Amino acid sequence: MMKYALLFVGLIAFAKANSQEVTSTASSMVHLQSHPAEKVVEDFFESFHAQDTTALRAFMAEGAALKSLSIKGEQRQVSSTSLDQFLTSIASIPAGVDFQEEVTGITSLGNESIASVHADYIFHLNGKKTHTGTNVFTVVWKENRWLIIQITDTRIY
Repeated sequence: MMKYALLFVGLIAFAKANSQEVTSTASSMVHLQSHPAEKVVEDFFESFHAQDTTALRAFMAEGAALKSLSIKGEQRQVSSTSLDQFLTSIASIPAGVDFQEEVTGITSLGNESIASVHADYIFHLNGKKTHTGTNVFTVVWKENRWLIIQITDTRIY
């Protein structure tokens, strides 16, 4: 009976230790649940939906990369888009077109210099779901703010 009690206490202690939001490593703090870099991602989506290309550009580091993996059945296609192409496409969406990238969950991992923010989403066009996926934002602390250096997304049709 004592063996089971010790095992139970050990499991509880392990669960408690692994449920903490922040853990120490030899070099820095690693955030397991929420990270300050998530704010730039939230602001990015707000500006995306407002088609505010000036704000979108301000969130991005010079030379930022945009990559996509489109999945249609068994077909997988990787593509790249320049920041200028992306901003032009956002600006050219007609006023009558209703688009919504509904973020269904955000997780992040990072330290004080770099973070990876994952945003699961459902994309709607004129009220109809067109695809789902995950956006992975690589964000760095530069010039006293978080800047997006890469966005990689999946698009599952």
